[in-house]
Amino acid sequence: CVTGTNKLWDNPIHNMVGYNNPCAFWDQPPALYFAFLAFCPMVYLAIRYAHLDSLRAKLELAQTRSTHAISAINWLYAASQCIVMGIFVVTPMVAKSDWSHKQPPTQEEVQKMHHHMRLHSAFFLQLVPCLCLAIVANYVEGYMSGVKLSNKQYFIVSYYIVTTILETVCASYAIFGYQGRYLKDEPQYYQLPPWFMQMIDYAWFISLPMVTIVAPPAPNIIIKYSLEREEKQAQPCLPPSILGAG
Repeated sequence: CVTGTNKLWDNPIHNMVGYNNPCAFWDQPPALYFAFLAFCPMVYLAIRYAHLDSLRAKLELAQTRSTHAISAINWLYAASQCIVMGIFVVTPMVAKSDWSHKQPPTQEEVQKMHHHMRLHSAFFLQLVPCLCLAIVANYVEGYMSGVKLSNKQYFIVSYYIVTTILETVCASYAIFGYQGRYLKDEPQYYQLPPWFMQMIDYAWFISLPMVTIVAPPAPNIIIKYSLEREEKQAQPCLPPSILGAG
């Protein structure tokens, strides 16, 4: 999955926050090439979802302010899924083999690594709150259409919202506040304790299947297609004087 077993313990993400999150397994070739292909259908499905869920909201809730808000959230989520593909365009810079504590990278090289890591992370982190809005909107849409939510659903969606806020805030602080050199074993540069950030990170990833599995049911949309039949237009009847002219 990753090139070289040492990359699991010596990569930009691990050196920055002190642990590996799932992104560390596809940030570098050859895993990067397979991950890019796996993410492509998500963009199509997000756009398709935005269209169909907005249509369902209009049919179910009529033309109200709520339907406009749901539609805006859906298309924001679709745009966010397009933007997240940037993680495959701007990847974290891997430390050179000759870098070490005795021969560290230059300030210019460190700034370049900061630029890559922060832009790469921004592409991903913007998806976290946008995805939360889309999922929570599903619960609101179900509630407004008459679906009774259980205590279990309230608990799980609340847990998901809390982990989303913590993931967005803490990950942003840990990444954008990092001033280290991306070298192995430099814990003095960690912005947050690794165990704390790892707990939040994995709690958010675990919440994703939970909140979607118990999502309120939504009615299916029936769409019928048919070909338009072009009927020949009847020729206008001309008066005899015109027909006999000439």
